[in-house]
Amino acid sequence: MRRPGPPFKGELTLQKWRDGTNAGNVRLRADLLGANRKPATYCLVDAVVVKITESGMVVMGTEVVPRNESSKANVEYYVQTWWCRLLPGKMEFLPEPPRELPKWRRAFEPMA
Repeated sequence: MRRPGPPFKGELTLQKWRDGTNAGNVRLRADLLGANRKPATYCLVDAVVVKITESGMVVMGTEVVPRNESSKANVEYYVQTWWCRLLPGKMEFLPEPPRELPKWRRAFEPMA
């Protein structure tokens, strides 16, 4: 079991990502960016926003930590819970990029 670390100050981002399998599963990833928008800690995969209040939010997920610098496959998994205190007026929702229909689907769309 891993002990809790010191608190980090930074910008929390939540974004959708695909897991790389052919199933096309869309998962949520949480990142905490510190100074110069560099990662302050390892990201959380399969993140879930558990609770949102006026003062903050709770995010749970799995942290994937490499055991050494040379191997991507040699990792350890840690279930994590982040309590994020929100700064007033700093919450920003970015619009999702427009989705383009796949070519096979466009073929079935009515012509204008």
